[in-house]
Amino acid sequence: EDAQLFVWHALTYKKELSLDLNVERIWSLSLLDPSSAASASTSGSAGVASAAGATGSGAGGLGGLVLAIGSDSGTLVLKMGKEQPVASLHSGKAVVARGFEILQVNLRLLEEQQYQDGERLPVAYKELGQCEIFPQTISHHPNGRFIAVCGDGEYVIYTAQALRNKTFGKCVDFVWSADGHYAIREESNRIRVHTSFTETFNFTPPFSVETLWGGALLALKASDDSFVCFYDWEACRLIRRIDVVGVQQVHWSPSGFFVALFTSDKVYILRHDKFAVMAANAAQAREEEGGIEIAFELVDQ
Repeated sequence: EDAQLFVWHALTYKKELSLDLNVERIWSLSLLDPSSAASASTSGSAGVASAAGATGSGAGGLGGLVLAIGSDSGTLVLKMGKEQPVASLHSGKAVVARGFEILQVNLRLLEEQQYQDGERLPVAYKELGQCEIFPQTISHHPNGRFIAVCGDGEYVIYTAQALRNKTFGKCVDFVWSADGHYAIREESNRIRVHTSFTETFNFTPPFSVETLWGGALLALKASDDSFVCFYDWEACRLIRRIDVVGVQQVHWSPSGFFVALFTSDKVYILRHDKFAVMAANAAQAREEEGGIEIAFELVDQ
């Protein structure tokens, strides 16, 4: 009754957001089904996109959850969700979530004309179908044939063209490897690696994990935000621990020889010596506490 609204994570029960709405006492809450919200905001499948590559939530109806609040001061309707749409791009084709709907946009058709940077462009959305879970992230398989949709503590892998269910499971994090393997993190902090959609390895790291990143190696960020550990995909062996505080993103070069660690104000470029790692593994070198020392070399920051 203090006009404050709290939002908790459904899986971790961690308080994610606190809002002081200044509406006196709040008596009721009502949530609009995301697919209903999307259909209410648009009657068609045409939308707009900017030349910079971001899609909007206006004409396209790419919206989030709609929450209605009843209070002593009246009613208030909030739209909850990210400013950026849940989407993934591969070979010029973007897959976008609109509520429970999965849409596809062929951006290669826009190459026929020239546009100014920031100009809003008309694009046509193709409806692929409905998703069983509310999408919070979408990511393409490296070859583009599959997409992984994650949300509500679950993941579903679909075929990218027809949205046929390939496999599914529970997770709080999902990432692809450069070769098409994938890893998931469970609530219990256990990591499970799948090859050809079959689990091949699982382990529990000796530290609490906040998030995962895929690529040439599997990257695990510690929940205390003080380091990132890289593991190989074959045996989940520790390759190297990198002590960098506040890593927000990890991006690999296509060759797998370089990796960039992004913080809020710095970028660290590391060279990955894959051949030295292979030699150490072949020689069955004793695994040190921080991994294989020569696995990475700082190139620039």
